[in-house]
Amino acid sequence: MAESSNAISSELVDQIALAVAEHVNAPVPLNVALWNVESIAKYLMRSIRVVRERIVVQTDFPAPIRIPSMQSGSNELTQATPLWEAAEVIAWARSYKQRAKRTARHASPQTLRDA
Repeated sequence: MAESSNAISSELVDQIALAVAEHVNAPVPLNVALWNVESIAKYLMRSIRVVRERIVVQTDFPAPIRIPSMQSGSNELTQATPLWEAAEVIAWARSYKQRAKRTARHASPQTLRDA
């Protein structure tokens, strides 16, 4: 009897796992992901307004991608919402990483000898 209940619960677990898997979207890898202003704001821990007005307008910020689309009920292309390559945004942010200042406590032995 115990074997039978284990088989049923194992089968039930498999069914639940399959059902959950069908509803879970696999994340897009960062090297190919496109981010909108909201995604960039979340990553940079800034408000959407700051990103839109002060970040993406900087001359060294990566260029946006604008994928055109047809306007509903028309044959005209619409100006698409800008998207940015996630990997480029991350690289841009990392380019501002500050170098640690070396202090005497952390200085190399050569630096201490030369002092």
